[in-house]
Amino acid sequence: MVGAGPAGLTAAREAAARGFNVTLFEKEKVPGGQLNLAKMPPHKDRMQWAIDDLTAAAKEAGADIVLGKEVTAETLKECKPYAVILATGGVPIVPKMEGLDGPNVCTAADVLAGDVSLEGKKVAVIGSGLTGLETAELLVEKGNQVTIAEMAKKIGPGVYIQHYWDVVPTLDKAGVNMLPGHKLLKVTDTSVVLEAPDSNLKTVDVDAVVLSLGVKAVQDLEAAAKSVAEKVVLVGDADKPGKIVKATRAGLEAAVAL
Repeated sequence: MVGAGPAGLTAAREAAARGFNVTLFEKEKVPGGQLNLAKMPPHKDRMQWAIDDLTAAAKEAGADIVLGKEVTAETLKECKPYAVILATGGVPIVPKMEGLDGPNVCTAADVLAGDVSLEGKKVAVIGSGLTGLETAELLVEKGNQVTIAEMAKKIGPGVYIQHYWDVVPTLDKAGVNMLPGHKLLKVTDTSVVLEAPDSNLKTVDVDAVVLSLGVKAVQDLEAAAKSVAEKVVLVGDADKPGKIVKATRAGLEAAVAL
């Protein structure tokens, strides 16, 4: 198995519990996958409990978890597996658009992981899903002046209502400028240009732009896995990006179906 996020850890636990000899590879030095980003916003540190619980359960069931190991086609060939479950996750979506390759642009994942540090800046967060909202909350805590631009007609499209009311009032109280119905058109060194609901252009002066536009599946190992294993299943974000509960469910179902 490849990828020790919630889907991979769940699949490893269930497969090991059913008598399979399970090795779970994770390229990072810690398990958890996207949960390691989910725990970074304010008041989310208890997400570490989920990582600890899923990891302990997989180990207790007998799965061998190998951290700091990036799997290649050669790795899969050497393992000679009966089945491969790919829980390789996803990467942030960065559309092709003017200015998005600039040094003032990063992703929410960059901010949450601590790879990009923004303090005392004017920042535009593009996208107001839960990740965008929680990244904005973290940016506010670091003293940034934040604007959220959302193409949909309302802020937080698809966000679970409890999560919405946990975050949005805090952002509103902090003075975050929320712009629903605004589509990003381009980024310059000093601003973002948005299309407002009335089709007029709106320019917002910013120092930095943080993209939170979802993730796309990482499926680089699928062909290699199919060349060496009788069964290959993609689960979690590697199959279809979605919520944690769906990822764990997919991991469980993949293991049961082996």
